[in-house]
Amino acid sequence: MGSFTFKWEHPAEEVYVTGTFDGWTKSVKLEKEGDVFQKSVELKDASQKIYYKIKTTGPDLPKMIANNVNKTALHPTGVTPHLEHTELEQELHDKAHIDYDRVAIIPNPSVAALYEDALVYETGTAITSSGALTAYSGAKTGRSPLDKRIVEEPSSKDNIW
Repeated sequence: MGSFTFKWEHPAEEVYVTGTFDGWTKSVKLEKEGDVFQKSVELKDASQKIYYKIKTTGPDLPKMIANNVNKTALHPTGVTPHLEHTELEQELHDKAHIDYDRVAIIPNPSVAALYEDALVYETGTAITSSGALTAYSGAKTGRSPLDKRIVEEPSSKDNIW
């Protein structure tokens, strides 16, 4: 047994916390004490990792955060970025028509995540009995899988395949 005190030190009307400690049932309401919402929760097993999230009602959190970022002595009211996308993203959008508002870029995804993504979203993708990932590329290239792809280069142009 053990206990943990959850705290929320931001404006809100009501604050709830839910997580693995209550089976994600949103059963714990934090009590307001001054400007801080807090509540101690009894834990069944304090040695296990606890996952939780806080839900609030009241002031819009994105607006609250936006009003508090990028404030400096030179810019006391804050600086709002005027570009939504980087130059590279903008260039790729102009040339390849990639809509970055709809495409999630995941830096350094794991091999398992890449396999899962391919299996879920790529038609004709499968895992062979040896564990290799196979994919049908004709849909994206506009070519038939039976087409021969021959590259002519001086070092191999006299070889017969």
